[in-house]
Amino acid sequence: MPDKEDNMPHVYTEERVEEIIKNFQDLLVEADNFPRDKDPKDFRIFWTGLRGAGSSLLGLTNHLKTIIDQQRAQPSEEDKEKKAEQDHIIDEYMKRGT
Repeated sequence: MPDKEDNMPHVYTEERVEEIIKNFQDLLVEADNFPRDKDPKDFRIFWTGLRGAGSSLLGLTNHLKTIIDQQRAQPSEEDKEKKAEQDHIIDEYMKRGT
């Protein structure tokens, strides 16, 4: 259901966001701690993990970017007030000139 403030459906619960981030962090730690003297083919488990955790992280990132882009496109209340004030000043100026 869309939030009243951003009109964007929240498809990621807070728990899911934390799970995605933790899974990716864990995968990075495991890959970083992978013994260098092991057969490089054993590194395949991290590639497989990256395909899962990485795609989830990419999906979350794209979702968050959409929210940020949408918020940037909407003028803030302060911007709306400034525009209304400017419009009022222009209207008053135009009335005096006629």
